[in-house]
Amino acid sequence: MLEGLGTQIEKDVLLDKYRKPVLNSVFMEEWSSLTKNFLKALPYSLTSSQLTAVSEIIWDLKRPVPMNRLLQGDVGCGKTVVAFLACMEVIGAGYQAAFMVPTELLAVQHYEHFLNLLENMEHVDCKPSVALLTGSTPSKQSRLVREGLQSGDISLVIGTHSLIAEKVEFSALRIAVVDEQHRFGV
Repeated sequence: MLEGLGTQIEKDVLLDKYRKPVLNSVFMEEWSSLTKNFLKALPYSLTSSQLTAVSEIIWDLKRPVPMNRLLQGDVGCGKTVVAFLACMEVIGAGYQAAFMVPTELLAVQHYEHFLNLLENMEHVDCKPSVALLTGSTPSKQSRLVREGLQSGDISLVIGTHSLIAEKVEFSALRIAVVDEQHRFGV
């Protein structure tokens, strides 16, 4: 296969690209402007592994077949921000995202963290709407969230197992992130 490529140096360079893929701006060209702006709003730079994971997930999301992916890593390695970026890509394409976590405390933390990141975004006319839905969400607020999800007014919902209740219907759910933390038995 490599016979017609020329010099040994050219062959080695080509093989190195496949052995050690380096993420560069070419991967991000296909990302939505919403995702790119969210990335710029982060108060830190992503590692090459995080960028590779996001790029692979976004590539999978653009394919016509359903994606099933396990994102695994140590505590604090950036799995949540990778999931947030995947959600932003889906929202940028006009769909909805759901982010389910095992505890109410974690749901509230993710919700507040995501809102802070949205505030840091610049050059975005219409920022996505985000809602929190947990077991302790007051019934009136819960009903409003469910109506917003059903109508499509809410782009991202972060919550606990309340997200999979029968009453919860989505207008255009495209990605469901499940942060299992050994709690959901996944």
